Amino acid sequence: MHRSIPCLLVAAVLAGPALAQTQGSRNVTLDSHLPLRAQGAAVAATFGAPDRLLYVAHERAVSLIDIESRQSVLHWSVPAQVSGLAASPSLVAVATDAGLHFFDNSGAAMDTAALGEVRDVAAYRHSNGSVYFLAATASHIVMLAGPEKEVGRVAVPTDVPNRDNGFHGVYAAYDLGTESDRLYAAGGGGYFVFDVTNPMEPALLTWVNSAAVQVGVGIQATPDASHLVTSTGYRSAPIRIFDIRPALDGTISQVRTAAGAWTADWRSHAEQFEVRWPYVFVAAQDQGMAVFNMRNAFEPYTTAWFRTPAAVDVAVRNSDGLVAVVDAETGLWLVRVEDFRGWDGRGWGVGNISSVQDWINGPVGADRWQP
Repeated sequence: MHRSIPCLLVAAVLAGPALAQTQGSRNVTLDSHLPLRAQGAAVAATFGAPDRLLYVAHERAVSLIDIESRQSVLHWSVPAQVSGLAASPSLVAVATDAGLHFFDNSGAAMDTAALGEVRDVAAYRHSNGSVYFLAATASHIVMLAGPEKEVGRVAVPTDVPNRDNGFHGVYAAYDLGTESDRLYAAGGGGYFVFDVTNPMEPALLTWVNSAAVQVGVGIQATPDASHLVTSTGYRSAPIRIFDIRPALDGTISQVRTAAGAWTADWRSHAEQFEVRWPYVFVAAQDQGMAVFNMRNAFEPYTTAWFRTPAAVDVAVRNSDGLVAVVDAETGLWLVRVEDFRGWDGRGWGVGNISSVQDWINGPVGADRWQP
């Protein structure tokens, strides 16, 4: 069931400039604040298709926000504890402790994929033209084309330490250099890279096993598939950057040492982030949102920040650079970073590859400007 919420969520908009002065670096402007208190604590967010829509996950519900009107247009309950969500043009997949719940984009409930606890979920437009949802569970990454349409799965390799912790984070992207689809997973033993060009026959390409990381939590790759940006579960852990090229080309058998690391504060806990190379947008529970530049992976540095008390997720709209910061205590903050007016990897000399999918054209040819 879902219900429409016609109320306009404009609290704090008029106070935006004043709040931005006290809450963020000088290059960050507060666009608006949507408390969302009636919906319960927010836990995650993702932009929809079209990207004027933003899905916000709460502990047991999902809200659909129209960004242009700053209005919550739909709100529906979820019958389990929510940990994350992902959206395609036609489906919304909600990760819960009781499986992966599917809804259509009007909020109508569909079937549930009975996978047990799902810790993370991502949506990916594969080079074969299909749209897959990738669910991270305690035993596998499961690839689904819909609620009852499993197309493949990968397990934590048998010879890794802490494999009983299973998977915690998942990301997929096309590698333009090898013309292959890559699945990136974080979990027990570290971080893993699989070739899923054929979803039914996934192949492990490499595994990052650092002594400092017992269990990986978050993972994304740079657009050229050369580096992994990662997080782990213990409080003082930095965001680590691993150069995986030596392992992929056979120079070394395995990557064990990070090329670089970044933290807003060593006492802060950061798990969720978005890579828009060379920038990385981070949600840290005690620090709010921060942005760092990783052009030189050995020496990443902070470029912007915006304080909230309990940031748990961040989403970036590629079309205009709008940043959505999800805070468990204060709701949704929409901010803009000076001189970041959108992102297209081709403008940076890399492929247009990020967590935002080109649902129409797909990832093949994402390094070329379309006529």
